[in-house]
Amino acid sequence: MFIRIHSGSESVLDIVVTWNTRDNTKESICEFGINGLEHTVKSNKPPVAFVDGGPKNAKQYIHRVTLAQLQPNTTYRYHCGSRLGWSAMYSFRTIFEHSNWSPSLAIYGDMGVVNAASLPALQRETQLGMYDAILHMGDFAYDMCHEDGSVGDEFMRQVETIAAYVPYMVCVGNHEQK
Repeated sequence: MFIRIHSGSESVLDIVVTWNTRDNTKESICEFGINGLEHTVKSNKPPVAFVDGGPKNAKQYIHRVTLAQLQPNTTYRYHCGSRLGWSAMYSFRTIFEHSNWSPSLAIYGDMGVVNAASLPALQRETQLGMYDAILHMGDFAYDMCHEDGSVGDEFMRQVETIAAYVPYMVCVGNHEQK
């Protein structure tokens, strides 16, 4: 399971949690809270089927849940899944709600699976709380569709240690053709 947190919903204090599963669990649930898992959000939409462009036409299911009206400058713990299974426990910190807030961002692109030289530093610095968000400017994995999608799966496993803890936004590069 890959979990990605990204903001961009109606409020800067809303977080959209996105993950995928190989099986159709038929439900998308996120349990979260400050002192425990005291809140549960269930998506009112079924997971969306995605068939990759590889020769096997592998199917995955994309899940999205919005955690709305969160408190500013607060750490939340969460996990995602369904009655069929749950992700590991993760955490994220919401942004300050001040007009003079100046976020700390990591911005990068061209991160391959094999020669991801900056990945260990990004993982460590994310875990140390150095970033408010990550912007990945395209060219993921080189190329995610190779080896019938296994390159993309490995890339997602590698960036999960970043994307599960801070908002992780991406834009398409020239290697995202399929």
